[in-house]
Amino acid sequence: MHFPISLFIGLRYLKGRNQNYFNKFISHISTFGILIGVMSLIIVLSVMNGFESKLKGRLLELVPQAVITSDEDRVSENQMVKLNSDNQLRVKLSEPIVQINNALVSNNNKITVANIQGISNKSPDPLMDFVFAGNPDSLIPNTYNVILSQQTANQLNVSIGDKIDILIPQKLIYSPMGLLPAQRQFKVSGIYNTGTWLDKDLIVINIKDAQKLLRLPSDIYTGIRYYLRDPFKVDQLEAQNLPKPLKWKDWRTELNLGTFFQSVAMERKIMGFMLGLIILVAGFNMISSLILVVLQKKSEIAVFKTLGLKQRQIIEVFIIQGATSGIIGSILGGVFGVLIAKNINSILNFFNLNNLLLGQNLPISVNSSQILLVIILAIFLSVISTIFPAYQASKVNPSEELRHE
Repeated sequence: MHFPISLFIGLRYLKGRNQNYFNKFISHISTFGILIGVMSLIIVLSVMNGFESKLKGRLLELVPQAVITSDEDRVSENQMVKLNSDNQLRVKLSEPIVQINNALVSNNNKITVANIQGISNKSPDPLMDFVFAGNPDSLIPNTYNVILSQQTANQLNVSIGDKIDILIPQKLIYSPMGLLPAQRQFKVSGIYNTGTWLDKDLIVINIKDAQKLLRLPSDIYTGIRYYLRDPFKVDQLEAQNLPKPLKWKDWRTELNLGTFFQSVAMERKIMGFMLGLIILVAGFNMISSLILVVLQKKSEIAVFKTLGLKQRQIIEVFIIQGATSGIIGSILGGVFGVLIAKNINSILNFFNLNNLLLGQNLPISVNSSQILLVIILAIFLSVISTIFPAYQASKVNPSEELRHE
């Protein structure tokens, strides 16, 4: 098979049979540097994508994406029905909720602060899928059962069947002893663990029990929670005009998750930029290795020119040599990066490093378009890195180099 002369010479130089060991070492280091850079970038991006997907999926499926409330935290059931019919195309689930913030929860001498959600047992709640102890269907009206997180249970040193006291400092009621905070004893009927920050302070009771705790009428709630088919289209609900004094709250502002997800995305970009510098350094190593090859091959370049090779062909020789090295490093880096990313949890377990993750697995999300972009950019950088050494090689003067041969 006939090869162009520049391709033949470039590939022969790439093998480096006639190069000294130092030049071979520099050439291999540049290829290895691109491989490591591409591989590291793919692994880190896959882990960051996994974390972002896990946070979005886990958090946004557990918390209401939108809530209708008022300045007085009072919404009637009639208002819920009206809004539900107006937004049926965008909403997959809507129901009333009673939210109590900064409640005091105690057991014996242990006390903590928690946010209470009073939910209905008529429709399934996403949080109940993470109940691992007790009965997730135990939130029956007038039973005064409570489901709390494993973290809260550990803080209060309680388990299934134990009693806890819930006190609402901001809700004062009249008693023979004067104004006292509303309080009630509840029984622990379930313990959940989502692996998110919700475990820090969220406890769940029946909505009717929450109404009695706040002394609310049976048809009055603090808000109406909405679960959307696409949580990231929550801004479309803002176009829905609400009768006064009702107003929208959503996960972006109410839970400060909008800023949080932006921070995660920014951190991923910064990490990608920093690891991209590894590929850039490998590109400079390639420039150095090609310059050394040019200095070593000056006499051969002079002979090639004497035999009729044109300046363009000399440039192609060294571009092919450097670009092939970059292509090999980029493709191998992409292959190894994907393989390690998909099996990183098995690798950590094999080396007994899963203790660093507290027994949990790293979330991995391999994005094929990202991988392709990283490989293409690495190859492009490799090609760009060859231009200057190749141009210098084409400027070799045959008469000067062959004078002392």
